[in-house]
Amino acid sequence: MAEALGIAEILVTTLHLLAMNAAVGGTALALWLHLQPRDGEAFARFGPRLLRVACAGLYVGTIPGFAAVWLWWLDAPTELERVAAILPESRYYFAAAELVFSAACFEAWRHWWSRRRWAAWLLGIAGVTNLAYHFPTMFAVLSVYAGRPLLFSQPPAYLTLLNDAEVLARVVHFLLASVAVGGALLCALPESVAGEARHEPNVRLRRRGAQIALAATLAQWPIGIALLVALPEVVRGALLGDDARITVLFVVSLAAVVVLMHRLATASFGEPAPRQVRSLLIWLGVTIVLMTAVRYYVRATSRPAAAVAVGGSRAPSVAGPVLRVSLRPTFVRFACR
Repeated sequence: MAEALGIAEILVTTLHLLAMNAAVGGTALALWLHLQPRDGEAFARFGPRLLRVACAGLYVGTIPGFAAVWLWWLDAPTELERVAAILPESRYYFAAAELVFSAACFEAWRHWWSRRRWAAWLLGIAGVTNLAYHFPTMFAVLSVYAGRPLLFSQPPAYLTLLNDAEVLARVVHFLLASVAVGGALLCALPESVAGEARHEPNVRLRRRGAQIALAATLAQWPIGIALLVALPEVVRGALLGDDARITVLFVVSLAAVVVLMHRLATASFGEPAPRQVRSLLIWLGVTIVLMTAVRYYVRATSRPAAAVAVGGSRAPSVAGPVLRVSLRPTFVRFACR
């Protein structure tokens, strides 16, 4: 049962990450396309089309996001309770408001794309920066502290939680992955309508999308190394040989990244054929699935070291009372014990 829940959580989380990567990266690249000349296809056709895909990713991605949280609760309810209590209740309420705000900015941006160009572009800036700041940071904090003992008497300020090497590395890693997904979408867009792909301006646009995705993927290597260094020792050991299953999965995921880079390089410096575009999209999806699986099993491995169970065994505390949490139907409350 636990293994089935784990596989379901990996798949649902992958869908959520792909959709949110498309939302963040797609809107970011749509900002760039919005600065192209009005009479060009990049501005008139592919910019609005990319923005529609990104908005769809934002709306659709919330469904597997809630499903992933629900599966996490079924798999490890105590872990979710204690981690969710790190953030104040207001942070979750504000998150819903920020999601609505970004969606409203994007819809106004789409509506005013060419009629009120600069006002629409500024709305896009507001929506993208709001989305990129609030959600990757919040989920990075929850993911990081799920694998750590809670050794503080009360949760620190949110900005203090962000001032952590592992949290910052995860946020940058997500943003770069979003740019890579956005570049892959830009590479694939001219294929969506018959006859458009062979036009020379569209070929250049597809190359540029592949080049953006390739650059973002290359930039993830140093960020990945920094993240590996920042990880707790038990997690780093699991990745580097202490746990055979996680190590093999980690190596396979890195191999998938290398294959993805090869596909992106082929599309970046040649004339991307439809088959090549489909191949790089497939390898992009495979890479995200494998990386999500690695993250899930690493979190499961770190649970014994981070266990702070209510009414159960506790990790030794050197900084005062350990945080005790309880999950309510509508929100999470915390109490110090």
